[in-house]
Amino acid sequence: MDNPDPQPIAEHVSRRASGRKATRKSEATRQQILDAAAALFAERGYSLTRLSDIAERAGMHLTGLYYYYDNKEELVSDIICHVPARVATGLKDALDALPASASKRQRLETAFTVYLSHILKDDDYVRADHRIAAQISPEVRERAINISRDINAIWRTLLDEAATAGEIRTDIDMTMLRMLMLGSMNWAVEWFRADISPPERLADAMKILFFQGAGPRNIS
Repeated sequence: MDNPDPQPIAEHVSRRASGRKATRKSEATRQQILDAAAALFAERGYSLTRLSDIAERAGMHLTGLYYYYDNKEELVSDIICHVPARVATGLKDALDALPASASKRQRLETAFTVYLSHILKDDDYVRADHRIAAQISPEVRERAINISRDINAIWRTLLDEAATAGEIRTDIDMTMLRMLMLGSMNWAVEWFRADISPPERLADAMKILFFQGAGPRNIS
């Protein structure tokens, strides 16, 4: 399965692999496991996916999978961290790539496009996250939640900087505005069809609504 996006660094190291230095081959095998797991979780959900199924899909024996993961919860934790880690990395890279002359508004608009292009991507990791989100414990999801807090911090900074620069209205509570923006974007995963329309088109519509409003132009 092709997966060109960078993966989050796996936090979990099995007891068998503890203390051993990761090699290019071992990291490729781990990626193979994660890709197989994401596909199966997307298809079957959490409870109906067994480690033996994942090992078979990855083309290895179950004992080989146990070299990388001690249990399904550790594997799931790495799976559900993929999308938020991809979002966080994408946002930071895109914002860093903007020229110093970019306005605060431009930085905000760039973040809209990047954020939606990642969370609405039509791949197994996105589908798996949607399928198993309600089936796993808060403890298993904790690391992904922490990454999401980092993403919230990026948006908080973008809005505060734009408000300070006078590039967005300051008579709106910034926390409320941030939650409205993120809530609107995150809810799109429930209805948006990336196979019908590109996420960038939705980003353009949201930027108009949030930064210009839905009223007709030139109305007095």
